[in-house]
This record gives sequence, structure tokens and C-alpha cells, in this order.
Amino acid sequence: MELKKKERINSLDVIRTIAVLAVVMIHVSAMFVVNTEGNVEIFLIGNIFDSISRIGVPLFVMVSGALMLDENKQITLKQIIFKYLLNIIILFLVWSIFYSIFNNVLIPFVKKETINIKSVIISIFNGNYHMWYLFMIVGLYLITPILRLFVKKENSGIILWFVFLSLFFQFLVPVIDFLANLNTAFTFIHTLLDKIDLDFVGGFTTYYLLGWYIAHVGFNKKAQTCLYIMGGISIVATIIATQIFPTQYGNTYSNMNILILLYSVAVFLLIFNTYKKGTKLDIFFENTSSLAFGVYIIHPFLLSVYGFIFPQEYTLGYLLLEWLIVTLFSFGITFLITKIPFIKKIVRG
Repeated sequence: MELKKKERINSLDVIRTIAVLAVVMIHVSAMFVVNTEGNVEIFLIGNIFDSISRIGVPLFVMVSGALMLDENKQITLKQIIFKYLLNIIILFLVWSIFYSIFNNVLIPFVKKETINIKSVIISIFNGNYHMWYLFMIVGLYLITPILRLFVKKENSGIILWFVFLSLFFQFLVPVIDFLANLNTAFTFIHTLLDKIDLDFVGGFTTYYLLGWYIAHVGFNKKAQTCLYIMGGISIVATIIATQIFPTQYGNTYSNMNILILLYSVAVFLLIFNTYKKGTKLDIFFENTSSLAFGVYIIHPFLLSVYGFIFPQEYTLGYLLLEWLIVTLFSFGITFLITKIPFIKKIVRG
């Protein structure tokens, strides 16, 4: 959702920019985590960068919540369906076709492998691996009209109650599962939560609501300090837990893990509260923020190209250089596309 110049919350531009940088790093460092569990040193390199970058998707969702749930903005059901949802569907189809042809036609052709038409078609409907985010954001947009009925400043206490319930019934579950591997007694707690079956407070809705809450209500100084401390502890705990139990990275890195939530909220809160409007960086971050969707959608293609030109190496230098080059080229290509009439819409989320 784009804001008019006079309405723009510049700190959200900074947050969105950091979010897309983090997403690229996740996909770069993932190779170090997934493929090197037997090598402690290499795994540690990937683990540190992957853990730190886990703020990517949560930050994106919180920015969306801060904008889409703003009670001072008039957003109708008709707008959501015919503007936001339709736009996402069109973008998904365009880029899904692109990635399907690239992955299932071009790459097999180069490798002189058989091209499977069925795989091409199925891939179009499934989307590339990173496009799960578009499916998720469609779900959030679908419930936005319902959320906007009660997401108001006078109901801030109710919003916090919703968040509290989600922390207990959703975001603590990965931690409980992790502890259950150490002591089976924790399995009982998970079983009990499953019986209550409170799915209503699950998913990314909590991040969506927290983005609105921080941007439009805010926390007092004492609460902010507590969140900063818990966020710092959470990222350290994530790195340590993943390093000690490398096979559990799917659990410790989960966006539904309370450690990732606390860390992400702390980062969002810190940037939102410290970045002040009216600096020389405003225009820079407005521009990078406007290119964020294009970087998100293009960078997996560039990662594949980079890996083809420069075979994978498991060194810190390779990781940082790959991230830097892919990020810069993603921004550059997105910027060039925005200068082409008609086509520029495919990189505007």
C-alpha cells in the first residue's frame, strides 16, 4: 500500500528496506545451514546470518499491518478485492510463469535434460519457492475488512489480548516442541494446547496486528525496554539453540516461534522509534522501499544465475559477496524495469 507524500511514515520505508535485505540473506545463508550440518564452523557462519535475517518476513507483514489497518484510511472491501487482491493475483501469475519457464524449460534445456510439460503447468500454480509469501498476504488481505471492524485505538486492550492468546497458543508451541525433544514431559503441554484448538489466533495475523499497534498506539518506555531486552535475548537464544541442535533449524527459525517474534518486534520498534522524518536519507529509503517488491521477486532468479557462474563455496567471503552482488543487481534491475512503460507494474507490489 503506497502512501501519499504528506502521509508517508518514513520509518516504515527503512523497515521495508531492511526486510528485503534480510530476505535475500536468508536465501543465501540457507545453503550453509541445510548442506553443512556436519561441519560445525561452516554451519555456524550460516546459522548466525540466517538467524539474524529471520526478521525479513515478519517486518514485511508488520509494515502491511501498520498501513492496511490504519483506521484513518478509508479502505473498502471493493478496494481490497479489485485493487490489492487482483494486483497480487496478476503479479503472481506473471512471475510464476517466468519462474516455471526458467526452472522447468530453460535450465533442463541448458543441461540437455527432458522438458516435462506437466511440471511446467504444476509449477505455475504452485509458484516458485519464495512466492509462498504472496499466498499468505492474500489471506491477510481477505480478513482485513473483518479486522478493521475492531482494530481501533479504543480497542487497543482487546488487540493486546488477541496477541497474548496467540503467543500462548501459537508462538510458544515451537518452543514446547523443541523442549519435548529434551524432555517428553513437554509433550503433554502440546497435547493440551491441541485439545483447546484455538486456531483463530494463529498464523501471521499477530504480526499484522502488532505492526498496527506499534505504529498507531505504541508501548510505554518500560515496555519498550523490556521488548528490546527480550528481543536481544531471543536472537542469541535462536543462534545457540540452532547451533546445539542443528537438525531443529526448521523449528528454531520458524516465523511462528516466539523467539523470532520477540526479535522481530524489537527490531521494528527500534527502527520505528529512532528513525526521524526529515533527514537526508528520507528520499533514499523511499526509493529503496519502492523497489523492495521487485528485489523480493527477482532475487531467486539472480541467485540461480550467480550459482551457475560461481559454483557454491562454503566460506564467509562467498556468502557476503553473493549477498552483496545479488542484492545490488536485484535493486538495479528492478530500478531499470520501473523505467519501462507498462512493464514497470510487474515490480510494484
